[in-house]
Amino acid sequence: MSIYSIFMVSDSLNQRVVESIAFQVVSQFSDFSCELIKIPNVTSQEKVIDVVNTASQTPRSLIVFSTTSKMIRDTFSKLSSDLDVICIDALYPTLKALSGLLESKPNNSRGHLSSILDLNKDYFNKIAAMEFAINNDDGKSYKALEKADIILLGVSRTSKTPLSVYLAYHNYFVMNIPLFKGVKIPKELYSIPARKIIGLTISSTRLNEIRVTRDSNMGVRGSSNYSDMNHIIEELSFADQLMKKIGCKIINVSDKAIEETAEIIISQIERRTYPLTKTIV
Repeated sequence: MSIYSIFMVSDSLNQRVVESIAFQVVSQFSDFSCELIKIPNVTSQEKVIDVVNTASQTPRSLIVFSTTSKMIRDTFSKLSSDLDVICIDALYPTLKALSGLLESKPNNSRGHLSSILDLNKDYFNKIAAMEFAINNDDGKSYKALEKADIILLGVSRTSKTPLSVYLAYHNYFVMNIPLFKGVKIPKELYSIPARKIIGLTISSTRLNEIRVTRDSNMGVRGSSNYSDMNHIIEELSFADQLMKKIGCKIINVSDKAIEETAEIIISQIERRTYPLTKTIV
């Protein structure tokens, strides 16, 4: 799997803005693996220098930052240019455009912006949902099973992570769990209502194509167990039996876009006679 890194940098308040943008962008590239690096409270030139230097030494990386400080913005611009690092300002282009439209200068007040954002509960819930998805990606932890609105199951490369991020953007708290033949799933999963669990499957031919591409991106030469067709068929059979045992909804993602699969999942949940309530934090 081809890996890249995104440095999510902000002063204090604007971290949520940067994370929201990064998560949405990452969800559009499901064939790549991304390392998201959160760096809040960057309010000095020294910290900017540390961030840009680190990014310059990290292969295939970019910086997404947001700040109300002109000094911080200018420092990022100069250093990233000097060290040939891709650096995106998440806030300033829109700020500049609105300033021109209103013929007024922004007050650069974090406190004023905070008072506005505090009124938007949906915004903060969306960010909390995205943080939940990242923290519970690929079976990292099972402690939050009860808190999850949706639990995705599937073998490797069935779009579990991009789906989690996309659904999180729609305020659902999503956990995804990878299925491996011979590896037991957490027993707590059987006590979770089946309506909260969605199984993802895919045709063996399509999965083989995806995994062969992944092996190539990773520099794997020749065939591997990961992309071997017989191994794939066994994996999918194991996953299918497990998901049927749980009794969850199963969706074939072979020819579906992320948005289409997400729409099916949301429709499945919302039309229940006992609708699933979104988690509020």
